[in-house]
Amino acid sequence: MSVVLLDLDGFKDVNDELGHVVGDETLRGVAELLLKHSRGINVVCRYGGDEFAILLVETPKAGAQIYADRIRHVLASHEFPHGRRVSASFGIACLPEDVAAAAEDLIRAADEALYAAKRGGKNRVSTHDESEGSLSMRSAPAAAALPGPGEGLGRLERLVGASDTVPADAGVLVLKREGDVRTALEGLDGDAYDLIMRPASYSAFVSSPDAGVLARTAAPNGAVADPASLWRGGDVRVLPAASPSPPPALSPADALALAALRDMLQARDPGTGAHSERVRIYALALAEAHGVPKSQLPDVEHGVMLHDIGKIAVPDGILLKPGPLSPDEWKIMRTHPAVGRRLIEHMPFLRGAVPVVYHHHERWDGTGYPDGLRGEDIPLGARIFAVADAFDAMTYDRPYSRAIPVASARAEIERCAGTHFDPSVVATFLALPLECLEELRGQAIS
Repeated sequence: MSVVLLDLDGFKDVNDELGHVVGDETLRGVAELLLKHSRGINVVCRYGGDEFAILLVETPKAGAQIYADRIRHVLASHEFPHGRRVSASFGIACLPEDVAAAAEDLIRAADEALYAAKRGGKNRVSTHDESEGSLSMRSAPAAAALPGPGEGLGRLERLVGASDTVPADAGVLVLKREGDVRTALEGLDGDAYDLIMRPASYSAFVSSPDAGVLARTAAPNGAVADPASLWRGGDVRVLPAASPSPPPALSPADALALAALRDMLQARDPGTGAHSERVRIYALALAEAHGVPKSQLPDVEHGVMLHDIGKIAVPDGILLKPGPLSPDEWKIMRTHPAVGRRLIEHMPFLRGAVPVVYHHHERWDGTGYPDGLRGEDIPLGARIFAVADAFDAMTYDRPYSRAIPVASARAEIERCAGTHFDPSVVATFLALPLECLEELRGQAIS
């Protein structure tokens, strides 16, 4: 895991010149940006006056560098309501690369890296490198720009964006190898608009908020290629989405409430929280492929994220029991969907998530719980969840079972169509290319 400490540059000037009310609004704006650009399993918190700490779960130093540099660019380009832009300095430390497994040592190492970034001129990302006894630093954008199209980017591919919201000459960089982090960061310091790690998820291309469809570069007839074959070919261009506008973002209060519920679940059982995040990735890709309207995707996403929230009411002796549950213990365990529904049904922004939370243990043949619904009486979001959940359960190591290959999990889901799963959802799942499933799994466990 990695810790990123963030300290706003020159924030005292905001307080002194614009007042503390504006300063507080700025801090809230920074917090919202951090939550928006962080994975659900990561922990974002305010660490001090104008400092924030982000715990990046299952993220090595290379990934933390990319995350921090991305946030640095987001902050520096965001115009706050008071009309000013705010930069920040970042310090990174990682376990086990930098320090022993002690929380105070990890924070100390990140703090040292942060102050090195401050001393180096601010608006920088600095990493602690104990093995070399030095600090490695990433600075603000350099004057040199990326090579233009056709000039050759070596280990990077350039994808030119055509969106109205992105400069015509902006590029998206696809990082082909995990070790090319320095090259990627240099690209972000040039005229690149965004970065995708490759192998990236297939869904990152077909569902990107800034790019909706893929077409072959300089295709002879201008036709849109099949996304699956296009992804395999690697010769891609990002075009603007023609889909309806995305649903409105959550209000700050709703976003904080969702984060609090997610963190509560993570604190209650870390394994459950990580599982929910993996299933979220699978379920969203499957829901989009199945044709769920974009306006309904947030309901599916929130339902998947919080599907086990009712387990906070299950006693530890049952929830964390290493062996099989007794019949009486199962009765208690099976109350968690109803508890989860009661916890969220009175929050307006989560009402659409209730069907997934309450019905995620129903089965197509009617043998599930809590209501024993059958077939299409089960809400679609819950039917999509069932496939995504099973795929994660089979392809991720657990204390009582070893992960099986993606192809084997795919075959087992196909076998259970019509009994455990909705056959039409399974058909959509099977239509996803095998490499797409492999890439989704890589994204989910990274």
